[in-house]
Amino acid sequence: MHVLRRSFLAACLGILAAAPGVAAQGSTLAFAFRVKVHVGQERAFEAAMKEHMAVRQEAGDPFQWSVYQSMFGDDGGDYYIRSAGHSWADLDTYGGMSDGQEEIENHFAETMTPFIAESASWVSSMDTTMSTLPPDMEAMNVFMVTRVSVDAEGAMAMEEALGSIHETAAAHDIYHILLRNVVGGEGAEFSLVFPSENFAGLEEPSPGMDELLMEAYGEARLQEIFQGWMSGIEDTGTSLLVLRRDLSMSMAGGD
Repeated sequence: MHVLRRSFLAACLGILAAAPGVAAQGSTLAFAFRVKVHVGQERAFEAAMKEHMAVRQEAGDPFQWSVYQSMFGDDGGDYYIRSAGHSWADLDTYGGMSDGQEEIENHFAETMTPFIAESASWVSSMDTTMSTLPPDMEAMNVFMVTRVSVDAEGAMAMEEALGSIHETAAAHDIYHILLRNVVGGEGAEFSLVFPSENFAGLEEPSPGMDELLMEAYGEARLQEIFQGWMSGIEDTGTSLLVLRRDLSMSMAGGD
């Protein structure tokens, strides 16, 4: 992805050199970009995106890039370009792509870069011990995402709160995914993702999580969980992302 891809790979290589222990993540890694488009150029950007995804697919890009768009939040309107289910070894493969790589980079620079106002990139790892995926992840279309920057002093209490929330949600088939940043961001960060096939699926369950936690742990422990959660937050924000299948690589060239 030209400038985005070059800075992204440099960041990945830097973190690997500094902390080789992260190589034990297995195939839980996701590589992602967030792109803010110049105001008024969204339609032109999307047309360029469709064309570029088709070029990447034709060139044999080994990553399967999916595109999401934020419907509200501080990132409202921004696009997220993401490929998941990877290991660090996949990054080596990606960095060593064949002759088509130069064509891909040139095409990105010519067709998409002019529309981009801001961009950021990162690598996250799905915490499989605190995630419960739906039976058919491919059918998910909307995602409520809460991003949290963790206060160092409250990190332990935050982890205990996350564990309690996960156990309760899993026991009641409330699907959720915990993504921890391993490259990018500042300090300890994670995202708690609630996937759904449609908007209606994001409605608060009945009984709600507060009631389920109360039932599971009692009032005293529930207060500890809430206090642990709040004490661990340095900063937080919530977004609603919609999967743009029309812009994603798997749908390139489709309707």
